[in-house]
Amino acid sequence: MWFRNLLVVCNVEAVATCCRLSLCWLSCFCRQLGTSKTLQTSPNLGLPSIRSNLSQLVFFSYDGLRDGTPRLTGNLPASWGTMTYLRDFAAYSAENLSGPLPDAWNGMLHLQGLSLSGSNISGTLPESWSNMTQLDNVAVNGSQLTGTLPASWAALTSLRSIVLSNNNTNGSLPMDWSYMTQLSHVQLSYNNL
Repeated sequence: MWFRNLLVVCNVEAVATCCRLSLCWLSCFCRQLGTSKTLQTSPNLGLPSIRSNLSQLVFFSYDGLRDGTPRLTGNLPASWGTMTYLRDFAAYSAENLSGPLPDAWNGMLHLQGLSLSGSNISGTLPESWSNMTQLDNVAVNGSQLTGTLPASWAALTSLRSIVLSNNNTNGSLPMDWSYMTQLSHVQLSYNNL
């Protein structure tokens, strides 16, 4: 069976070297510095449930275009909501990644960036995410989102950019979003708004 190495890295310099050499297509940073771990995974990779070696995760990045074959599959695990150190989650061109945005991810209180562009994420934007006040960038374009834009997201006062183009959302821009004073980039084209 063919296996691919995935890096869970706690040293920023090691990840920079790894990516410069194109040795990784998925990289993760941990909170503790100076240590790294390598995981063996099969080519059709699902996101694992939280284990002790992932609980300190600060940064997660996957690029399905890096090797030309989308391999990240399955739903976003609700258990990742316990990763309180996670600051950035990016899965680009992960077209086999599907299912809803988990309500339980509202536990990621330090999350600043979320990008799921080109995935098959479906369902609605979770109302419960309104407590994620450090969130400053959300990009879930080219997906299968439905429903209305949650008025409760007006509490996301750090949000600067939201890109939800090419989905199936409907309704109108909530009036309460006018309280989002940092919001400077809103892209909602190709929806039913």
